[in-house]
Amino acid sequence: SSVSLVCGMSQNIKVVVRVRPSQGDRCIECDRANKTLVLPRVRQQYIFDDVCDDKVTQVEVYQIIEPLINSFLDGYNATIFAYGQTGSGKTHTMGTANTEHNDDAGILPRVLHHLFPLLEK
Repeated sequence: SSVSLVCGMSQNIKVVVRVRPSQGDRCIECDRANKTLVLPRVRQQYIFDDVCDDKVTQVEVYQIIEPLINSFLDGYNATIFAYGQTGSGKTHTMGTANTEHNDDAGILPRVLHHLFPLLEK
């Protein structure tokens, strides 16, 4: 589809998984290079469009979704949906950093800092 061409994606829906830092025994392993999550105890492997382990920064997460912003500016619809149980890091990822654009700023503040200067032109 044309959206796929604009976004450089092979499909209209892209699934990205972000794993929060572990607070103890980890039951999941991330393989970012192969875009897989592995459940070693049950020997299950899941493939996604991208996998972000606990070392991925907010900047790197934004770089993954940034093509959606450019697609939006070209007139296409774009949606970012954060899903997970309570305490899984949705708010941190989407962003409620209470300071100006900084390393901890999430997706939403970064989108606004990206969009408003472009819209003012």
